[in-house]
Amino acid sequence: MTSQGHAYARFQHALKIGNAHIALAAAADLKRDGLTDALSLLLLIREDEPVLYDKAAVRWFARYAAEDRYLLLRDARELIDLLDGVGLASPSTRRTICATTTRACRSREACRCRCSPRTSATARRR
Repeated sequence: MTSQGHAYARFQHALKIGNAHIALAAAADLKRDGLTDALSLLLLIREDEPVLYDKAAVRWFARYAAEDRYLLLRDARELIDLLDGVGLASPSTRRTICATTTRACRSREACRCRCSPRTSATARRR
């Protein structure tokens, strides 16, 4: 396995177990992560390290806006409102954010957003 593959496997494992620290470290080792992987990390940060969420959400949205050439102002405002409320959001709000991101992906096969609530392993860790 290449070092890039190893970092991605660590990243995916960290998302699965719900550990933001490991996921952030693994993401730093990746040359380029996909927009949906970045969203999965953002949602994990909101659950596991909420103090980091606002800044991370702004950075994620800036990247999203740069990559979605069809983004309209009203859609941007709606997405920001969704991101602002995601901490209190229902699973349907998370799915809406993921669906919006998936539509903007360049490679549909690469769109894998983990929008489910925290895993039971993470809940036990707390």
